[in-house]
Amino acid sequence: MKILILFFLFKSALSSRLNIILILADDLGWNDVSFHGANQIFTPNIDSLAYNGIVLNQFYTQSACSPSRAALLTGKYPIRTGFQGYPLLGGENHPLPLTSPTLPEELKKLNYKTHLVGKWHLGSPCLKNTPIGRGFDTFFGYYNGFIGYFDYKMAQNDFLGYDLHKNNETFYDATNRYILDVLNEKVIEIIENHNENEPLFLMISHLAPHVGENGTELPVKNQTEVNNKFNFIEDEERRRYADIVQTLDSTISDTIVALNRRNLLENSIIFFLSDNGGQTYGMHANKASNWPLKGQKFTILNGGIRVPCIIYSPKLPKSIIKHDLVHIVDLFSTIINIAGGELNDSSSFDSINIKKNLFENTQSSRKELLLELDDHMDVFGFISGDYKLVKDNYLGGFYQNRSGETGRGVNDPDYDLKSVLNSPVNKILERFSTKNEILTENKIKEIRNKLDLGIFSNTNEFNCSKTCLFNLKDDPLETTNIIDDFEEISNDLWRKINDFKQFVVPRGVPKVDFESNPAFFNGTWSLWLENKGKC
Repeated sequence: MKILILFFLFKSALSSRLNIILILADDLGWNDVSFHGANQIFTPNIDSLAYNGIVLNQFYTQSACSPSRAALLTGKYPIRTGFQGYPLLGGENHPLPLTSPTLPEELKKLNYKTHLVGKWHLGSPCLKNTPIGRGFDTFFGYYNGFIGYFDYKMAQNDFLGYDLHKNNETFYDATNRYILDVLNEKVIEIIENHNENEPLFLMISHLAPHVGENGTELPVKNQTEVNNKFNFIEDEERRRYADIVQTLDSTISDTIVALNRRNLLENSIIFFLSDNGGQTYGMHANKASNWPLKGQKFTILNGGIRVPCIIYSPKLPKSIIKHDLVHIVDLFSTIINIAGGELNDSSSFDSINIKKNLFENTQSSRKELLLELDDHMDVFGFISGDYKLVKDNYLGGFYQNRSGETGRGVNDPDYDLKSVLNSPVNKILERFSTKNEILTENKIKEIRNKLDLGIFSNTNEFNCSKTCLFNLKDDPLETTNIIDDFEEISNDLWRKINDFKQFVVPRGVPKVDFESNPAFFNGTWSLWLENKGKC
């Protein structure tokens, strides 16, 4: 009898732990979620999540995909794992170090069921480096940075290969279907089949709205319908991008509807964020907009690293905007603590646990943040208090312009408040709100106005390929370089950057292993070293 009671107590403890749903958009622009004030791309479900939840309004990532994912899944700045700077190339033998435990590995120790749907992009030469090897119970997605929206292939220089996998096997059954639909169905399948007596960790690492196959592809299911729907947008590529973002919004609705249908939502916490800023022009441009922030992906100006971030749970305070400094690395210790664990040696991590700050609406202890330390790309950055130091000489500052659609033009539609209130997500979340917490049109207007950076009009342009210093409190849009007037502060931030140099694991020059060529493996991106018996 005693053993039976202990079993049921253990089972009850497991089922009471929060399910953790981590939704990661890819290259989503700051200005391309309509809760930030733009009207061009309407995202009612994402907006509903924001208005009902907590918006982290000073949330930072790395400036590209692999570095951000490395920080998220290890709780360490990328310099400690050799993932700083340029993202991984396909076939590059530079996997996430096995010496760094990952978030799913830690959650498995806490008896979570762990699933990854979508992008990996942290190296996959051997089985031990794949999502399955690094702590996920199941994996459905792609190893590299992006794939085609219909053929699931990635082209890189002379290499072209198929890259859709189920666990560690190549998956061919979905070919020629729209990948956003395929991934969405897998997410719903995982939720529908989950045992509610076990805690769930589901990481949904979307392709949307990243470009596909050859780095320029941005396809939709029906171009004629998209042209009609977004006829107020002049640029046809921007129209396709808008449709992909709205498809992303719809999949998030489907995820929340499925969680609610299974009665999992009331005991869940949902994180929604982008891995870095959008890419308006240049390599892998998707016509995103980070306006009015300066810069885009591949720069450590705010357009490249300050991203939308929403956290929602029925157990959290409602309709909160937090201005604390938070970095993607902080989600590591926060999620582990939410799951009932804690870091054994916090001194070896850069992650700051903000669980208490979220649940009690208090201020985070983070006051400083290493943005980048990359000698190879000549990029360095640090935030301390109100001040941000930037030296960003990647491509001579090519990606530092303030660009993208404002989304507030005379031809853009009005913001549809009623559609937000009647969205599937808001209708579900109302069930977990008190009468005073339920959204109204006036409450939405108030929150949205506070989040709208478009009220700032000074858009002075200059380059930070040498060194810039900004006061982010007075100048959140980085319009004025004050380095000549604050030499002592600048020198202090440089000292802080230099203090981290002792921890740098060299990234090295990105180099593709010729043996990874998909042509050697039936036209697929594969675990090439494993297949050659070199692991």
